[in-house]
Amino acid sequence: MSDPNRILDPKKDPRRRCLKLPQWPDADRSAWQAAVAEGDLLEGGGLAARWRETTRKTVQDAYGRWLTFLELNGGLDPTAWPADRLSPERLRAFIAELQQSVAPITLRNRITNLAEALRVMAPDADFPYLRRARARLKARARPVRNKRLQIVPIRDLFLLGLKLTRRAEQADIAREVWRAALYRDGLMIMILACRPIRRRTLAAMRLGKHLVERGDAYLIVLDESETKNHRCYEQPLDAALTEFIDRYLDHYRPRLLAGSEDDHVWISWRGRPMSDFVVYASIVARTKAAFGVAVPPHRFRDSAVTSMGEENPELVWLAPALLHHNDRRVAEKHYNQARDANAVRIWQRHVRAQRKTAMRRGVSDVSALGPI
Repeated sequence: MSDPNRILDPKKDPRRRCLKLPQWPDADRSAWQAAVAEGDLLEGGGLAARWRETTRKTVQDAYGRWLTFLELNGGLDPTAWPADRLSPERLRAFIAELQQSVAPITLRNRITNLAEALRVMAPDADFPYLRRARARLKARARPVRNKRLQIVPIRDLFLLGLKLTRRAEQADIAREVWRAALYRDGLMIMILACRPIRRRTLAAMRLGKHLVERGDAYLIVLDESETKNHRCYEQPLDAALTEFIDRYLDHYRPRLLAGSEDDHVWISWRGRPMSDFVVYASIVARTKAAFGVAVPPHRFRDSAVTSMGEENPELVWLAPALLHHNDRRVAEKHYNQARDANAVRIWQRHVRAQRKTAMRRGVSDVSALGPI
């Protein structure tokens, strides 16, 4: 007999499943398909027709998680209209269940995306209690992890990438595909340090479309459907990276492909395109080994702006362009963090200088010098 108190592997916990679209009740599936349906010049599409594919999947998964909760708690009436299943009592129970298994920000996102799903699937329904819960969760949500601990100077991240490429060229490595994977990871880290794009964007890059050779440099090119703010992105990589990209494309990438053909830039040692999760895992493993702290791809963005604020505060106004942001407040937040860190460092240097002066003068009780 199994132990009821045994902690399940999250991937095997039935409560954490997101019910897939083909398993949704007919009414829910029809409402969702109408919401994402494309329109034409005469008739507009559904309310979610212009959502990016990643947004659709995120909201769809959140609604699938809600359906799983209803199914396991006897509330999934397949004949009911989607809006009729939500009530304050069920919403409280759903939030209470999520609180036991996810972080506060994930909880906030689940409820936000549930609200978005119902907004586009049942536009005539009104859920004031859902809006209140969403607003309160947003106000209360705080990161579980201290991301400041994951911020490494951007120069150090670039140098790590450079060291990995050199190790791949010089070290005695048992298998050629491992050597190629090491070089690939080093190049990815250097590119992220120079152009901190998002993880999914990095993983989805294709030759000739997203990574384009022009003159003596390469460009990263994204159309408006591939960016978070729906703005085109076309930025050159430093010409110093050209020789590393050429070396990867001409020598190491063919070894990873092992005779197969694919236009994705990043290939796994198994010869297949790297998913965004595999890209994440590779970079986390390399940075953890080098710095003792894992630096995920998204944290390169924080590191870039924080390093800029610490080393060149007069250039921090460039941060929104570097991160391809519309909102300058994001850069200002990191600038303020860097400014505070600089103030602490200046104060610490002052304290050390005062203590050294006191010791030279033979003052045994340093506290006698006052608040230093």
